Amino acid sequence: MIKKVLIAFSIVTLLLLVGSVGYFFQLTEGDTQKAKLISTQHSMESISLALTMFQLSEGRLPTEDEGIKILHSKGILTDLEVDSWGNPFVYSIDTTVEGQFKIESYAADSKKGGDGSAADLSLEKNVFE
Repeated sequence: MIKKVLIAFSIVTLLLLVGSVGYFFQLTEGDTQKAKLISTQHSMESISLALTMFQLSEGRLPTEDEGIKILHSKGILTDLEVDSWGNPFVYSIDTTVEGQFKIESYAADSKKGGDGSAADLSLEKNVFE
């Protein structure tokens, strides 16, 4: 079961990577910030898939203290600990809703909040949906 999930995750990761690389070749130098936004969004989706795989194999989401680093130590995810600006992703769980988590990037300014290229990115999902 876990082996099938890992293979599926590897295929999805590869597809996301190929799509991202193809898109980046079309970009001009003026689109650097847009490229960073897109790359970070793809990374957040990959982390989301890895969190779902962790839930399937461990029966729970990582704690906030464990964070996404545990995905690396379990071999579920490689890289993707930082966003396109070199800032660590912020992982949190909603303790009131089973399976609910949030991944955030504080983007260019490395601070919560912001506008334009400094606007935060977030992805909130539930592993059971």
